[in-house]
Amino acid sequence: METLGERSATGMDSERGVYVVSVAAYGTELRDYLASNDVILGFAGKPVNSLEDLYKAIAGADLKKPQQMIIFRTQKENAVIIPGGIIHVNIR
Repeated sequence: METLGERSATGMDSERGVYVVSVAAYGTELRDYLASNDVILGFAGKPVNSLEDLYKAIAGADLKKPQQMIIFRTQKENAVIIPGGIIHVNIR
């Protein structure tokens, strides 16, 4: 999250995490767990304060197993368990 507008839209107390603009590109399964205007604060036990942090956390996780994602939604932090096999990494 990088702007006051994004922070205001989510109700967060500071500009941290990764703001989710849309999940349309990720297919229907991930949309069951992540929504537009969520802010990702952690993944697989790692704090997420930037997109680079999120990429590193995903790269270091066993994506075949369920992973916990900490998100900020509806004015509070929530833990969401993402089932294994939903998140896929494309390495170029």
